[in-house]
Amino acid sequence: SIPEHDTASYATPLTPAPMSHQKRSLGYRAVAAPHRVSKATQKLGGSAALSPMSPKKPLFECPFCLELNMNSSTLRKADLKRHFKSFHHTDAQWLCPVRSCGMSFDWQKALDHHLKDVHGDTQHSSEEAKVKLCPQVVFGCGFINCKLVLEASSEDDADKKATEYFNHVINHFEDNLSNREWSHSARIRNLMRQKAVEGHWKDRKKRVAGPQDLEWQSHTSTVLRKLLETRHFSDVDSLITWAVRLGSKPYCEPKGPLAKLPLDLRLPLKEHCTSTSSSHRP
Repeated sequence: SIPEHDTASYATPLTPAPMSHQKRSLGYRAVAAPHRVSKATQKLGGSAALSPMSPKKPLFECPFCLELNMNSSTLRKADLKRHFKSFHHTDAQWLCPVRSCGMSFDWQKALDHHLKDVHGDTQHSSEEAKVKLCPQVVFGCGFINCKLVLEASSEDDADKKATEYFNHVINHFEDNLSNREWSHSARIRNLMRQKAVEGHWKDRKKRVAGPQDLEWQSHTSTVLRKLLETRHFSDVDSLITWAVRLGSKPYCEPKGPLAKLPLDLRLPLKEHCTSTSSSHRP
């Protein structure tokens, strides 16, 4: 976990900034994006963003946590890297136990925050909500203007690629300020650039009006993202059709509803895996 300025375990709801395309200057917690923001970006602090508690030291903040409006920050990049691996490389999901909700999260504290913030629920145990997924083998950068997508050749190579990916994300903190804007939609777009999907995706974009306007919300596209990250799909065209739908209204809106999943698209649960390859090769 992050030892300094870590608020992930007790995140509090923050007030939205009064603008349509909201951004956040991370490292200074006065302005925040709402829990569900359409076309939202977060501007990440780094060597140029100083800690308000220690003005001479840089403050590094986790972009994955901020997709859910949960602020986690540290004064050291090494601590941020450990945080990435502990919370954002779990190969698991925590399913909301509230009937009819349907949301799931990448780490336990995110579910705890959701239960309290959305359902006012402190009775359910989030410890029993964990399900193991097939390993993540595809990693898409979420920084705007970055088109990096990393693919492991198999699940045996996944940890090595994850380390390379997290190093890449952290290195963005050393870039110019213009390269520090993070978007969940940018993550999805880069995941769609993986080898098994890219050609089909390009063909579909030619036939879809305004594909550049597609935006994805983290709360409506979790299953889509996990399918792309685990390379766990048999019908690419069906996956792309679903991606276009989730990137359009009403699902792309800040409080968009959860869409009913097609029968062939489900969370890639490890125990129910029907992949023909145990290594989930491309």
